[in-house]
Amino acid sequence: MKPTKLTSLLLLFFLGTLLFSCQKEEMEFIDNTPGDAITSDSTLAKLLMDASRNDGSNDDFIDGTPCSSIQMPFDVIVNGQTITVSNQIHLDALAQITSPITIVFPITVVFENYTTLEVNSQQELDTLAQACETVNNAIGCIEFDYSVTFFVYNSNNEQTGTVVINSKAELFAFISGLGDGVYVALQFPVTVILADGSQATVSSNANLQALIEGCEDTIPDPTSPTELETLLTTGSWFIGLFFDTIDETHLFAEYEFTFNSNGSATANSGSNTVNGSWFVSSSSSGSLKLNLDFGEDEPFDELEEDWKVLDFNNNLIKLKSGNSLLIFSRVAFDGGANTDISLLKDILIDGLWFVAFYLDELGASNYSSFQFNFQSNGEVSVSNNIITLDGNWFVSAKANGDLKLILSFIDVYPLDELDNDWLVVEFQNNQVKLVDENSGNNDQLIFEKL
Repeated sequence: MKPTKLTSLLLLFFLGTLLFSCQKEEMEFIDNTPGDAITSDSTLAKLLMDASRNDGSNDDFIDGTPCSSIQMPFDVIVNGQTITVSNQIHLDALAQITSPITIVFPITVVFENYTTLEVNSQQELDTLAQACETVNNAIGCIEFDYSVTFFVYNSNNEQTGTVVINSKAELFAFISGLGDGVYVALQFPVTVILADGSQATVSSNANLQALIEGCEDTIPDPTSPTELETLLTTGSWFIGLFFDTIDETHLFAEYEFTFNSNGSATANSGSNTVNGSWFVSSSSSGSLKLNLDFGEDEPFDELEEDWKVLDFNNNLIKLKSGNSLLIFSRVAFDGGANTDISLLKDILIDGLWFVAFYLDELGASNYSSFQFNFQSNGEVSVSNNIITLDGNWFVSAKANGDLKLILSFIDVYPLDELDNDWLVVEFQNNQVKLVDENSGNNDQLIFEKL
């Protein structure tokens, strides 16, 4: 097919940007300057430049290319709804959605060196993606806590000024623009933010260089089955929720599950024991699956699945297979004998709810735009005018009869703060009062009906 004029221009623009990056990569970096000097050809300068490049991989699930990112704000369409993506929180939330995402054009894309290009159609974006050879020189595992200050010197060791840097883009422009005979010194100490969100204080060039090189070489391992296997084989479990078209949790109400390290398992009701087997597997992407087999007798035949592991902690293991949802809990389900459980469930699934009060360092205002839709299948849909996210919930009773509302959300702020086992203090048709009994400061949460 003969290339169009627009396609040719896009390829020339992209290849020019790529050539600039490659020329930088081909330099031989020799760090032979005295003291804390940083010159254009020093190893630390190269590392600083790579650590300050625009990382185009963050939005690959939208634009399909690691060579550029979409400049915020931009709009997308999901399930017929237009969503504005204005910051990293919105982007992280969007990444959890499995529905198709359609970009609203035109958009502006930003390359590694912060040059930009307006893209007016999906065809133009596809052309850029095809030209990209998965070149990504950006080091995304470390970032300065801005601002930082550099002292500037000439070849006579005379200070000629100071430069205050307030962003990654400014740092990239500053380091990549260093001329011959000019060197700079970073004012220490500086604070850096690592990939896991933790912070470190750095007091020398050597420490900074080691930290960047160390995080660059660290490749996170896929999720290991070992942690889940250890959790399963520690103590007993009960089925807190089993939903397959309808809620069938009561079918397993009397059974206590024990998972043995040799791969065998038992479900014991006191009067009946069902033997089974289990094993955990992981995919190349790191996702876990729990394979269960408790024979062909009802209702245990319904547990024979390769269950995808949604989440797990010391108190809960959340599993899903197709439209079926299975939650193992440390708390025994009473089979519906506690009428308050059924009553609270009926109240929660009747209408939409909002957070009226949240006593915690965040406060209720962080949730003012969210509506909570508790569904009978154990899922809860949380939405505002930006995004819709899904979580899980179920109600159980403690040995003393007290109710617990267990909420579980994906790790997206601020919903992850509500991910907890909440003790039900009081409930009525239009209000549910909760408290975190495990919290040292007794965090309180109140849902009210819209």
